[in-house]
Amino acid sequence: MLKGIKVLDFTSNLAGPTAGALLADIGARVIHVERPVIGDDNRNWAEQVDGTCTSHIICNRSKESVTLDLKDPEGRKIALELAKTADIQIESAKPGSMDKMGLGYEDIKRVNPSIIYCSISAFGHTGPYSARPGYDVISQAYSGFAYYTTPVENGQPTLITPTIADFIAGMNAYGNILAALYNRDHTGNGQHVDIALTRSLLFMWGCFTHPYTGKPSRKRSGNVNASLCPYGIFKYDDDNYVAIGAANNALYKKLCVAMERQDMADNPNYATVKLRAKHVKEIYQAIETWLQSFPSIQDAIKILDAHGVANCKINSLEDIENDPHARECGWIREIPTPDSVTSRPKQLAAVGIADFSGYELNVGKAPDLGQHNHKVLREIGMSDEEIDAIQNKWKKSI
Repeated sequence: MLKGIKVLDFTSNLAGPTAGALLADIGARVIHVERPVIGDDNRNWAEQVDGTCTSHIICNRSKESVTLDLKDPEGRKIALELAKTADIQIESAKPGSMDKMGLGYEDIKRVNPSIIYCSISAFGHTGPYSARPGYDVISQAYSGFAYYTTPVENGQPTLITPTIADFIAGMNAYGNILAALYNRDHTGNGQHVDIALTRSLLFMWGCFTHPYTGKPSRKRSGNVNASLCPYGIFKYDDDNYVAIGAANNALYKKLCVAMERQDMADNPNYATVKLRAKHVKEIYQAIETWLQSFPSIQDAIKILDAHGVANCKINSLEDIENDPHARECGWIREIPTPDSVTSRPKQLAAVGIADFSGYELNVGKAPDLGQHNHKVLREIGMSDEEIDAIQNKWKKSI
């Protein structure tokens, strides 16, 4: 779908590379510009296969890799030359860094007025915190996620394990880049798209305050939803839990029928969602007592399924790997590994965030560092000798 669209990806870590990978999934040509010798920081993280981090393999699938030393005027000159024919440029440097190198939006706009230039940072490019460095952990702290993802018993803030701010910001960048691209098709104008990890998480909260009281609309509630009941995570034993969502009266009555608890269905104290939320502890205790009466959690799940009660066993990644739905739908699949990964391990990953009726996702291998130096730099008129000379110069200086 994006055939003919050229993307320059000046990003590192996870958020920016995710945006580039999603564009590559639907056919864009994505050139990942990396530092000589070192490359993207993510190449060197733990959980490696033959010297390359597995998350780098996933987040940089289907791309080409070019190494440029942007601290060298020659490297910056080459970057500007590449930008002249690009449709999209993505960068994730600390705000102001690209401007200092002469590669900020205004600099690129002068050589390519129609460029869609996307910046991804912790706090965005405006406001009092714009110059602050930050990662996913900082974004979870700022946005309240760590505050509310908390066991009620001890109140200790807890991080969400996946780097949620990175991936949400990457998807946010992907969607807004496409919106800007659509606008360019109608107006001919490029623009700067400013994506902040923290803003991406704040968006997920919806309302901050109760519309009538003006007070904060949320409290720490752990695995118990403060507004809906029963709606949360229920314990079978120390190793097995199940999520149940009976978010309205009809579903609550179905749950009561499944549990053979007509008394709970008829109890006036439980007649509405609002009333049930006041009696959450006793309702949760009744559900967990019922769950624990079965020989296995799967026996209880079969009954919940039979009565149309929304539920799901709490899965590990190993559970999902063997789950028929995720595999058969293509949500997770085996992806090709870079040429340097000679052991050829099975690399399963979640790829794509949607299916299209007329298009198959393009899932290719991640490039080795600098693998496409000659291919890409020849396109801007450099000879093989010039490419080799400048790359050798940078290798010695890093």
